[in-house]
Amino acid sequence: MPANRHMPSPRQAALLVLQLVDELRRERETVTRARLGEFTLLRLWNRPRLREDFLAEVQDWLLLAGWALFDAGSTYGVIRIDAVENWASVSSKRLQDTLDQVVEGTYEWHKLDGLIDRGALEERTSTSTSKVMSGPLKKSRPAHERRANEPAPAKAASASPGSKGRKVSATGVRRAKKLTP
Repeated sequence: MPANRHMPSPRQAALLVLQLVDELRRERETVTRARLGEFTLLRLWNRPRLREDFLAEVQDWLLLAGWALFDAGSTYGVIRIDAVENWASVSSKRLQDTLDQVVEGTYEWHKLDGLIDRGALEERTSTSTSKVMSGPLKKSRPAHERRANEPAPAKAASASPGSKGRKVSATGVRRAKKLTP
């Protein structure tokens, strides 16, 4: 990057994000969230990399405008704060017994190991109607009941003779069979 190129301040970077969201709002009636790739932010802010201190300052400016910027692992997202405020609230009181055991050093952490497994978490949150971390998954709605923009659930294809117990999904990704103890 040439030395004479302007790099926006955190305030200016926040303004550019807000302008980008405003452009999206012109295409759609309501925008409460948006995904922003790292490359988009680098280009938008004319920066060679995204430093944590810079991102924190941009987040502060966006909060003043009613938006929250967050790192989502492989991408970034912005969401309207008022949209988040309407979400169901979760309190740590639900886990009081667990927290007591954690403080005492007696909690059996292996009970939670499956929660970190990305596949298990995706299965639990695969449909918008299922509750996160709850009992059995709800079945997806039949095709005639789905909204026009709601995708049909992916169906797993039969395993080929040489797949050794692996299933092949509709996208061609092979998954190992989960072993139960």
